[in-house]
Amino acid sequence: MSGTPSSGRSGITFIELLVAVLVAMIVLLAAGSVYLSTERSFRTGARKVVAQQEASLLSKVINRQIRSGSSFQIYRLPDRSTPADSGNGLAVFDEGGGLIGRIEWSSDLQTFVDSTGNRVTAMKLRDVQFRRNPAEARTVRYRYQTDDENGNLVPIEAAATLRN
Repeated sequence: MSGTPSSGRSGITFIELLVAVLVAMIVLLAAGSVYLSTERSFRTGARKVVAQQEASLLSKVINRQIRSGSSFQIYRLPDRSTPADSGNGLAVFDEGGGLIGRIEWSSDLQTFVDSTGNRVTAMKLRDVQFRRNPAEARTVRYRYQTDDENGNLVPIEAAATLRN
């Protein structure tokens, strides 16, 4: 009977093709989701590292300023003339009492500025505080927080001692 259709089919049906495409799409969507999640985590980690590196450079600038002096005065802005044990402004003086420089919190710029009002850093800072170390009167402790551009705060705390 050569005119009857053969019972052995070759090829695939439309339903089988549709199922294969659907499975492939699910696998691709899952792989894409994993990729995007990994990339987002990497970017977040990279931003934190950059924020920590910038904060480290800022700490070096502050330490250098403190170590260049023979005395310092901490104050609360806007009153630079009244010393305080903790505040958002720091003046560093040489041996003769001359002002070497200032590091102050600028609420307008949200960062540190120097005695001329210029930014010390481009980083936006929060919760800035200088304080006298109670155990060592010649040491300034300072802390601040910076944002890693993802809304995560990176806290920084350090100390520096006068050279003499």
